[in-house]
Amino acid sequence: MTPKTNAPAPHMAPDAAKSPAMPEADFAPDLVDRMFDYLVELLPELRGSPAAMERVQLQLRREFAGQDAYIPARSSGDKAEERRQVLRLWNGRNATAVARTLGISRATVYRHLKQPG
Repeated sequence: MTPKTNAPAPHMAPDAAKSPAMPEADFAPDLVDRMFDYLVELLPELRGSPAAMERVQLQLRREFAGQDAYIPARSSGDKAEERRQVLRLWNGRNATAVARTLGISRATVYRHLKQPG
């Protein structure tokens, strides 16, 4: 199902959202559905193989069933790059200037400085 309508998601077969145990009115898209909807919007060529998409969804659900998911807003690479920039600009007493230059808080500057390595 798509989040905005009650229509099946573009990557799903028309009857994929319906099952005898789950009436259509009770169906709410979960994280896997939302991620696949997002991918299909970004890569419309994925619409050509709904059966393959459903298989991948099923495999993902089996692999990660029951697990809580946390998706950070920024990648660890972004954070590492920010830390490198803080260390490059830091002169021992200019946390406010570093924060202003990088568009981050002073607390974030100090958090990077406290990290080992």
